[in-house]
Amino acid sequence: MAKQASVKEKVHYKIDNYLAKGSSALFVSLLIAFLIAFAFIALFRFVLNWIGHDSVMVNGQPVDVSLSEQLWKVYLQLTAPGNMNQDNKSPDQFKLAAMLAGITGVVIFSTLIATLTTALNQAIRSLKRGHSRVLEDGHTLILGWTDRVLEILRELVEANESEDKPCVVLLSEKDKEWMDEVLRTNFKNRGNLRVVTRSGMPASPEALRHVNAEGAKSVIVLANCDENATSEEQLASDARGVKVILALESAAPQGDFPIVIELFHPRNREVVRGVAPERVHMVDAEEILAKVMVQTSRTSGLSVVYSELLSFDGCEMYFYEAEWNGIEFGKCQFHFPDGVPIGIRTPDGTVSLRPSVDHKLQKGEEVLIVAEDDSTIDFLDKPVAIPVEKSLKHWRLEPKQEKLLLLGWSSKAAIIISEYEEYVSEGSEVVILLNNPSDEVIAEINE
Repeated sequence: MAKQASVKEKVHYKIDNYLAKGSSALFVSLLIAFLIAFAFIALFRFVLNWIGHDSVMVNGQPVDVSLSEQLWKVYLQLTAPGNMNQDNKSPDQFKLAAMLAGITGVVIFSTLIATLTTALNQAIRSLKRGHSRVLEDGHTLILGWTDRVLEILRELVEANESEDKPCVVLLSEKDKEWMDEVLRTNFKNRGNLRVVTRSGMPASPEALRHVNAEGAKSVIVLANCDENATSEEQLASDARGVKVILALESAAPQGDFPIVIELFHPRNREVVRGVAPERVHMVDAEEILAKVMVQTSRTSGLSVVYSELLSFDGCEMYFYEAEWNGIEFGKCQFHFPDGVPIGIRTPDGTVSLRPSVDHKLQKGEEVLIVAEDDSTIDFLDKPVAIPVEKSLKHWRLEPKQEKLLLLGWSSKAAIIISEYEEYVSEGSEVVILLNNPSDEVIAEINE
């Protein structure tokens, strides 16, 4: 049987629970203590006045101090001990009441000042940590923190050059002050882009509501590790990504924004695709990089094209809709002063690259166009240029056996070799040059 608590323990327990409510509880306690002290000292002074009257000299005649004036003296002596000198000429017993009021006031108001100072420091610290709710709308929301954050922000600066007051909100488990310091040091050329940081769990629906996920223009979910991490780390990163998608579905069920997420394992991509099939776009950075490396190694100058299209520096890809009036896709390209149409998006969201030149554009269809900026795209009724038809030479390069050299080995190497198989003819070779490869690497190469 538990030991029975004493009255003292019960009182301490109740006081602890009350003061645990924070600075407001302590302030109320001090206010109550002040009122009790005021009432007690006022009563004590009233008793002293009943025993021996307190008086002041007016025109050479003693005049009794009224009850209201006695109360005013008590209030002044409690709030400012220097007012004890008002009883310099009072009888000695009133000097005792003045001393009691002065000492009590020093204790109470010293504690009150300390409480207010602590509360103010906590408020400033809370502001620095970014506990306030984000009131942005139409912002880009980045969930997580990796070394790629800075590069993503630099790309967003280029992407939003023509936008009015664009904003990026960063939500990460990292400390807000640490993130702000990193951005201050390494991300100085922000253009017109504003960056708001918040500390919190990206997989928490409450944290997502705190950064107004439902009002976001787009969401980027970063992985916790890179492609060189261990399989366990990649699985943990994918599991976190799935939780973030579930949290987004809970916190912003009506949100109309695309979600780009970085996942490593195909099985986890299928899980995410089933959770939010309409708006989630999955990225396998390792596979994309491996394929780009193969393609750029086989075609001189292709790296420049990729750099132009996949960055926001120079020309970019946009969707554009106009009154087409049934114009053929092959002819519409001559009606743009700036921009080259390369595809079509139908009203149901289907995107078709290099459609038939005879395809007639219908109302609601958008063209996918490469242009310097969306503000420079303009479809004119009359063509800006007249094409000149020329015949093509009827010859093509014959496929031949090739020999390819691969220096080193990483997790991307298997994808690279598989990608080469799509381009080279039968009998081609891939020569792999390694320095003291491990048995595991040799076994993977043989496989």
